[in-house]
Amino acid sequence: MEETSLFTSISWETSIIETLSGWGSKEISTELINPNILTNIIESFWGIWMLLGGVIFFLWIVALIRVIKDSTARSNSFWFQFFALLCIIVLTPIFGLPLYLALRPAKYKEEQYARKESLVLQSHYCLNCHTQNLLDHSFCTHCGDALKGECRECEELYSKNHEYCPYCGAPNIE
Repeated sequence: MEETSLFTSISWETSIIETLSGWGSKEISTELINPNILTNIIESFWGIWMLLGGVIFFLWIVALIRVIKDSTARSNSFWFQFFALLCIIVLTPIFGLPLYLALRPAKYKEEQYARKESLVLQSHYCLNCHTQNLLDHSFCTHCGDALKGECRECEELYSKNHEYCPYCGAPNIE
């Protein structure tokens, strides 16, 4: 049998046909020279496409579950939770998740309630570690963070939990 190389005048398709015709399978040789090669490539990678689609669907479901849990932890509003769910379903996690992250409330419900509770109980709520402290404490007993801030207008000490100075009404901006 004469050896042929790829650099000879015989094209590779012809050498494949001759090799396969020696085996007696003309049908395989015509399948190898299919003019629509892109279709063959897509068909051969069908399993990879299905796996990729499955991974994307799984990530979509994970994002959906995470957004539902986060929205219920941040708000009691049915409409906010519905909007969060709708963002992920309709806009996909690629566009809906950043939109949800931009529009969600900054604090969880329990953080908001703990701050309100400390105001009612006349105690200091540490903004750093979320520990309740007695009113006469200037620093947190758990983390050591300052509980009182000085007003920039009247220079009186007051709780950092207050949004405005109780003495002069200046905003609590740091």
